Amino acid sequence: MDTATLFSAAAVLIALIGLVLSSRKDTRSDAASGARLEAKLDSISGGVEDIRVEMRAMRGRMDALSERLAAVESSVKSAHHRLDQMQAHSSGTQDG
Repeated sequence: MDTATLFSAAAVLIALIGLVLSSRKDTRSDAASGARLEAKLDSISGGVEDIRVEMRAMRGRMDALSERLAAVESSVKSAHHRLDQMQAHSSGTQDG
């Protein structure tokens, strides 16, 4: 073998070794990046679940407030009716 062929073979071998090492480095980098991405997604998923729990609790409080508001409106309506009767009765007493 002549020197040029030997150098060419050595260059090809070094290029292949570099390619393999670079590929391993990229694979490790991709795996680390994937792990970070998965951790972030897990964090987001936990946050979404917390929001769902809070929304359920808020919905329960809103339902309770709606019930209380309906009771208050009914009570106010009754009170206004009694006041109207009292006014009508007092107007009738003053006129006669």
